[in-house]
Amino acid sequence: MTQTVCRINVKLKDVTFDKKLNAIVFSNISKSGNKSVDLIGNLVTLLAKVANGKGSPIEGRKKDAGFKLDARKFSVAALEGHIQINYDFSGSSSDLIHSVKEIVCDVLNLHFKGMTESIKQLNEVDQPASDSYEVSGFPKVQDAFEAIKILDEIADHQGVKGFDIQVEGYEEPHQIEILSPPEKPDFRPDAKEISLLEYEISDVHKKGPTIEVVPKTGKGKKSLLVNAEQYSALEKGKGFSIDAYVLRDFQVRQLSEKQYELISFSLSSAQVEIEHC
Repeated sequence: MTQTVCRINVKLKDVTFDKKLNAIVFSNISKSGNKSVDLIGNLVTLLAKVANGKGSPIEGRKKDAGFKLDARKFSVAALEGHIQINYDFSGSSSDLIHSVKEIVCDVLNLHFKGMTESIKQLNEVDQPASDSYEVSGFPKVQDAFEAIKILDEIADHQGVKGFDIQVEGYEEPHQIEILSPPEKPDFRPDAKEISLLEYEISDVHKKGPTIEVVPKTGKGKKSLLVNAEQYSALEKGKGFSIDAYVLRDFQVRQLSEKQYELISFSLSSAQVEIEHC
């Protein structure tokens, strides 16, 4: 029998009790301290990023509604027999809440449906993991892998082989049962160019030669392979100076998981504005 022995007179941060649901609700769900809740927070953050990105199947509907998914508006409620994921629609006008909720539910259902199809192939079909992730409908197979990996970690932490996910407005639940840890997808080079906007050169290596560039945020460093002509042009343009903070835009092509090839570069528009002030 459990009995109270002590009380700390301070409200627990980021945790509330919802009387209507009769449930404990976690709001800061990526940093709650509960591993399962944190994993769910990571999952909805990833799904929001995918839904807001280019190539999303509901891109037109989001644009018409003037709506983007905000991962910070998700919360998790711990009920007696299940976990409930909620979304805060308080920022939407009352006449749009129903249609916006439909978009959120459609996004979740679409992605969970895609993940279950990938999981089925991972479990049953002898083929490269990347092929299984491609059937998910995610624009990037890496995102499909990350999402399925999180689902596997949730099952592992909860001590279950699988579980169902029921999305509001849909009768059929999504059955999640991953028979073995998801394999990382093989890297497949893409011929299309990628724009790295407002990056600073942070390091230079004569071997290769290569340069390392980092965005204004300081996170997401990338290694670029440059040719002799590009290296010389950057050197002459004080690209390697430790005394100057210069933002550039780089056009690159990905060669491997961690290596890019520099195609062209120029001063970023933000840098041009700084120099003309």
